[in-house]
Amino acid sequence: MGKSRLLLILLLCTLTTGCDKVQEYIKTTEHKAELKDSIVQGGKLQDDGNNSEAITRFKKIAADPAASDQQKAGALRFISLSYYEMGDYPRSGDFAAQAAQYYPAGSYYYLVNMADADLMRHQIPSARERLEQAVNISPHTLAANNVLGLLYLGDNGKEYADFNKALVFNQAAFDISPGRITQIVLVRNLIKVGQYAQAETHLEQLKSKYPDDSRLHSLQNELEQSRDH
Repeated sequence: MGKSRLLLILLLCTLTTGCDKVQEYIKTTEHKAELKDSIVQGGKLQDDGNNSEAITRFKKIAADPAASDQQKAGALRFISLSYYEMGDYPRSGDFAAQAAQYYPAGSYYYLVNMADADLMRHQIPSARERLEQAVNISPHTLAANNVLGLLYLGDNGKEYADFNKALVFNQAAFDISPGRITQIVLVRNLIKVGQYAQAETHLEQLKSKYPDDSRLHSLQNELEQSRDH
């Protein structure tokens, strides 16, 4: 075989390998973009109350080898929240504990996820302690404000209810992330502290966006009954 022909073959092999790498890079980049889009779409599903669809989507993300640890942890937390909304508290706690394992012990998201797991296992004092620590670490982040607000609304036992304290956390949660879930919780809280005008304003906004959400009709009834007494 002539030297020039051998060089040509080696060059073609090099080019072919290079093309394969380029194609692999393009596929990887496209898949990462798809993952990001899937996370956004899953969040919208969850916020709109389509929890079963959201769980299916986020389970695929959590099992995807291409997903980063942060993406997997976020997916597991969304699954936990969706199961919570569906009333499946044991599974909600299990997925929260799984999400916690992706963070350093004692860090903000470790504390928040382990607190969620504690709540689902009825370990309320431990959860409250973890959440207070988390708020001290990062006071302007959604998760700890959201969960503490629910805890002080009495969702985990009337003995822990403190509606005025809850309002601080639930208002913060809504300000940080204004969405269906945080606004519904805020309306509940505003009714409890007797701020009926503000509750009605938020409730009307929700009803215009989510007319088929049955909880909004329940909240309307609660608002009217509380205001009449």
